Amino acid sequence: MVKVKINFRGLDVAYFDVLEMGEKKYVLDSNSTTPKSYYWGLSPETLEVDLIELDSQNKNFDKRINMGPSGMSMVGGFFGLLLYRVATSIFRYYDISHNLYLKVSLFPISILVAYIVYQSILMKSRKEISSRLSQEKKRIKIVFQNTKKKRQFHAYLFILLHAIALAIYMGEDDGTEAAILVLNGMLAYVFIWIESGVIPLTYAYQRKYLEFKELKKV
Repeated sequence: MVKVKINFRGLDVAYFDVLEMGEKKYVLDSNSTTPKSYYWGLSPETLEVDLIELDSQNKNFDKRINMGPSGMSMVGGFFGLLLYRVATSIFRYYDISHNLYLKVSLFPISILVAYIVYQSILMKSRKEISSRLSQEKKRIKIVFQNTKKKRQFHAYLFILLHAIALAIYMGEDDGTEAAILVLNGMLAYVFIWIESGVIPLTYAYQRKYLEFKELKKV
């Protein structure tokens, strides 16, 4: 197996990263990682991720993420507070707390909304990536060997957190459970973002659970 040093670098486009390997750079579509069963505790022999090779003259991907944790926290906190106030007002106005069918239905709907938001951002990001690339796109796949056979079970942690959120949500009946509904949607988005993103992949590579195997032409 070829020993190659790989560096993952964050990009200013959501759900995409830059993979640096030697003198070459690639755009990495983290959502394309297969098989997805790896994130659910299974141990496949290899993992594959889609890459697009960058021309050495292409400087459109040199910009790094410039919003730090504090900026992201402020934005997230503002929208979270706004959603909480709106949701609480709706719950109390329509007395949703005492409409069991509607109340139960809203819980999975909050997860669905998170998925729709994720897909919308992903579509926009793919358009942005395409606009920065040259007409001739060299698409390849990078293959990682699962050498240590380490399993990742963190996806089940999110299921547990959703179950806890549901229990608390159903236990409240004064409109304040709207906060749990908002938090559940945000939790679902974080879960989808992590499981569809590059974080588990980079973690496994840095811990040497995965090793570079080869590049394949598509």
